[in-house]
Amino acid sequence: MESLGRLAGGIAHDFNNLLTVINGYTDWMLCNMEPDNPIRAQLTEVRGAGERCAELTQQLLAFSRKQIIRTGPLDLNTLIRDSQGVLNRILGDDVCISTRLAPDLGAIEADRGQMHQVLINLVLNARDAMPGGGTLTIETRNVSDRPEVLLEIRDTGQGIDESTRRHLFEPFFTTKKGSRNSGLGLAIVFGIVSHGGGRIEVESQPDEGAAFRIYMPRIQGWVEAESPSPPAQSLHRGAGVVLVVEDREEVRVLACRMLEALGYQALAAANGAEALAVARRHEHSIPLVLTDVIMPGMNGRQLADQLQRDYPGMRAVFMSGYSDRVLTNTGTLDSRTPYLKKPFTMSQLADILRRVTETGQ
Repeated sequence: MESLGRLAGGIAHDFNNLLTVINGYTDWMLCNMEPDNPIRAQLTEVRGAGERCAELTQQLLAFSRKQIIRTGPLDLNTLIRDSQGVLNRILGDDVCISTRLAPDLGAIEADRGQMHQVLINLVLNARDAMPGGGTLTIETRNVSDRPEVLLEIRDTGQGIDESTRRHLFEPFFTTKKGSRNSGLGLAIVFGIVSHGGGRIEVESQPDEGAAFRIYMPRIQGWVEAESPSPPAQSLHRGAGVVLVVEDREEVRVLACRMLEALGYQALAAANGAEALAVARRHEHSIPLVLTDVIMPGMNGRQLADQLQRDYPGMRAVFMSGYSDRVLTNTGTLDSRTPYLKKPFTMSQLADILRRVTETGQ
């Protein structure tokens, strides 16, 4: 299993680099295309396929435990409400969705992206169990006798027999022969929940539907701070020099083009040694470096440390889709570390540069 995990992580790493280029240029073309352009619909389909591929690579990274995660207090009710549109599209018109969300629900310590993946995978599993339609119920509540929060997802589908239930969370196990199902969904759910200190219960009988219950530790005494949603904004334009360090030429070229379109001057380097040489040759100080994490020789963390020793005040933004414990020994990234997850869009790049330059992190 360990070897399989390393293989999955390596494949996902390569795919994320390719998807950065595919999705990045597709987004860029769509942003600059007139609404009535005859090829806009085809490009939108390409972008949608790219998004689905990106979701698959995230599943591979979760399975291989190479995902970079940011944990913090998370309100499952907010996550479910924010995901409502996606869930409706996943389920289609023949499945009715019902939510029962406890108004006094406690928070859990988790990565929002990972818990979104748990929710999506369980909903996908429920949808596949109801080929003729049915009802999906999502319920949250505080567990009365334990400091836990419950997320329950119930369907009115075909149900699960005892033999199948024993193998539900095994990687690549699937009862959907001939389908596009990877057999990773429930294995990933199990891994995420277990890693977060939680547990899963499954209740089902053939032809009686199924209930998946996720129990996660509740944060004691946490109160959500109210903050207004920021208004939608156009791409933030900046100025100044950004040193881009990326060993994949196609990703490096894309990042430089995006930066120049946003108003920055981009300097490019293919590795750590080349980046240090570029910094030494540049006649003025370089305020920011955008560096890949996994590179031959000097990795992104080592490069950033060296540059910041040589040029105090230089800020670093890391970009990767694959952790390999370079940024953190635990795989959980400090919330103060500026991190751009591959594949990324120009909007995401503009946003993180704005935050770094405004906050000085």
